[in-house]
Amino acid sequence: MLTSDLLRYTIDEKYIKPRYLTRKHADFYLALANDLLSIYQKHVGKSRRELEDVLADYQADWIGYKIVRGLAKMLDGYAEYKPEQEIDYESARRKFFTAVEPFRPVVRRADLVHQNTRELVLEKIKAQIDILPRFLYGDLPENQKLATLNSPPDASELIRRYNLALAQGLLYRCTCMHVWLWDSYKTVFHFLKLARLMHRMQKQDDHFYIQIDGPLALFRKTFKYGTNLARFLPGVLLANRWEMSAEISTEKGVRWFRLNQNSGLVSYYKSADPFDSSIEAAFYASFVKRETEWIIQREADIVDLGDTVLIPDFTFRHPDGRSVNFEIVGFWTPDYLTKKLDKLARANRQDMIVAVNEKLNCSKEDFSGPVIFYKTRVKVSEVLELLAQSATTRNTSA
Repeated sequence: MLTSDLLRYTIDEKYIKPRYLTRKHADFYLALANDLLSIYQKHVGKSRRELEDVLADYQADWIGYKIVRGLAKMLDGYAEYKPEQEIDYESARRKFFTAVEPFRPVVRRADLVHQNTRELVLEKIKAQIDILPRFLYGDLPENQKLATLNSPPDASELIRRYNLALAQGLLYRCTCMHVWLWDSYKTVFHFLKLARLMHRMQKQDDHFYIQIDGPLALFRKTFKYGTNLARFLPGVLLANRWEMSAEISTEKGVRWFRLNQNSGLVSYYKSADPFDSSIEAAFYASFVKRETEWIIQREADIVDLGDTVLIPDFTFRHPDGRSVNFEIVGFWTPDYLTKKLDKLARANRQDMIVAVNEKLNCSKEDFSGPVIFYKTRVKVSEVLELLAQSATTRNTSA
């Protein structure tokens, strides 16, 4: 993350836009990133103060010091600093100053009045101190050593992380975020739930709209909430089609910050496996091989339950406009089953087929809609039978 003093952006009458490092000057920025990587690698084993002194000298040669400091800030996130010795420095200092107290004042050179030099005092107290560190203040941040760089990125990845951090930094001043999502619902909602963000959601035609409160909408704990909102953004980037519009409080008033899948930002989160289990993967592979008018889509619908959501594993769509959801309940833990049954009961959807592992302690009465029980795999033929019945039900109701 970048601190507010390192953010670079432009503001016009309506919008606020980060000043990204663009491909137009790619060679220039790549050279800069490689220089910083080299400086960090050469200072492994040296103190943070030595590293910062070299970075300050390097930065002095650049007009765009915010870029240098920003890239260094990103790179510092991969650095691990440790004291030179693994000891209790606070306790060692207490013992040391207690031991030397009787010998005060300690002088550089002995004279007729003052005889206690540093060397003499150290010799006298040597027996009283178990461990005397080379630096009494080796635990302070500026004296800690750069122990290692944990899987640092290459220059290109460092620049990508920096550009994303510029966008994330603006969200600390967000009052409200609006997200329009056309796919990857489960992935995005996983990160939304993980960030514990206050939100409201509604279905709009072929997509979902999510309104998320920003940190400036809160009265307390705004920094922590702002950090969570910033960390949510890389989760949105994992979707294939999305739009985001955030209201940002600036020195010139409220401005709009907009992003979509074509903004050029890259998430550092890993995309989840498209299937939660081998049973789901096998069912999908078998279904797409069948000759049927029904089209199967993975996690294409969301059932809003207020404090949480239910995202069915699959949605079947028919050319005549029918839509049926399909949820596979596997053999997991009792807690998983309890939560899953609670969600299904709250959803109370008649247009949802549920496939249940027969090892689970369930009956058809536990579900409001059609149910299939399976042993090791879900049979496509049984699902197609229930889908055919949905046409009968529709015609009857018509």
